[in-house]
Amino acid sequence: MNNGLLFLGGLLVAIFAALFAVPNFIDWNSYRGVFEEEASKLLSRDVRVGGNVNLKILPVPYVRFEKVRIASVSGQTGQPFIRADSFTMWLSVPAMLRGVLEASQIELEKPVLSLSVDDQGVGNWSKIELRAGDLPFVPRDVALKSVQITDGAVSIYNAASAQIAAVDGINGVFSADGIRGPFRFNGLASWAEAVHDVKFATDVPASDGAFALKLAARTDRSPNVLTLDGRVFNVNEKATFKGRWTGKFQVPGSPTVEPKGKAPPPLIDLRSDVTAD
Repeated sequence: MNNGLLFLGGLLVAIFAALFAVPNFIDWNSYRGVFEEEASKLLSRDVRVGGNVNLKILPVPYVRFEKVRIASVSGQTGQPFIRADSFTMWLSVPAMLRGVLEASQIELEKPVLSLSVDDQGVGNWSKIELRAGDLPFVPRDVALKSVQITDGAVSIYNAASAQIAAVDGINGVFSADGIRGPFRFNGLASWAEAVHDVKFATDVPASDGAFALKLAARTDRSPNVLTLDGRVFNVNEKATFKGRWTGKFQVPGSPTVEPKGKAPPPLIDLRSDVTAD
């Protein structure tokens, strides 16, 4: 997951670096290729902008890309690794003066993340890394203070390119203190024909790449709650999760809303250690 989110940091670095390579007051659509080339170098993946590029520097640096796509290295599903209808960003001027790229606000419209594993269990999110590009300015760090996600989706495919899971209707706010995390999300998502209130957080990866993951999902209009608390290992190879799963579920047939003046509906409380790869 951490590596997949590097695409945001890579795009921010490419955008800011390109500001120092092209003149002001021009048609930025003419320089679409500059952004594509630099972002592709930084992420070691093919990056394309299929729509318009809109940018202004004053009074607040602002840029908007339409129809952004980042290729999947495996190509097994025929889907890009990430695509988004639009990517809009406002930069913090004081942070830029310190050599830090801080996005005060980002909006992603209809982002779709396609995850897949090959026959060795290695994910298409592996081997994403930031590499220095050729443009003259690269900030020391990248911070994502507020990323507003609208109508996002995640699809997961097996080695046979068959979709095995899907999450859609993702709406919420994502943030990160730096490219390596920690990462946080708070919002809504839909799966299994139900809307869920979702929160997750990670820490900064250790020297071996392992990182902590905490996730909680509460079904809308229901007392049902699922939580995961553990660590993710070998994310660049065959990712493994080890931790604890807990769940509280409504007893079938009981009322979803607590009757006035009566005891709350009974819940089934389940707990288990989990190892998943």
